[in-house]
Amino acid sequence: MPAWPEALPQCVLLEGYRERPSSGVLSSEMDVGPAKTRRRSTATTTRIPVTVTLSNEQLGIFEDWFDQDVAGGAMPFDWERPRTHQVVQARIVGDPPYELRPLGSGSEYWRISMTLEIQP
Repeated sequence: MPAWPEALPQCVLLEGYRERPSSGVLSSEMDVGPAKTRRRSTATTTRIPVTVTLSNEQLGIFEDWFDQDVAGGAMPFDWERPRTHQVVQARIVGDPPYELRPLGSGSEYWRISMTLEIQP
């Protein structure tokens, strides 16, 4: 299984970081009274928007890794979750899969933002 490249920052920025677990509950409305609920699955995912700062060189490493190692976001990869420091399986999700912003005009540094889906 591919892993987040060691040549890239191992820490994400706190800016915009949050964890959003998906609901594992299925709810059915009734004609009368409260809805019936039950657990749909114990295999729920958590989405985590992350941002890292990359140099031009690191950006090239990221783009090669994204295109080749994780097949444009189709493949999961090992990633250390910042809150727990455990290695988990993650996948880059969303359309577009990531967003780049330069840090100033003519800058050699970029902010890359993406949403990771932590798999159970």
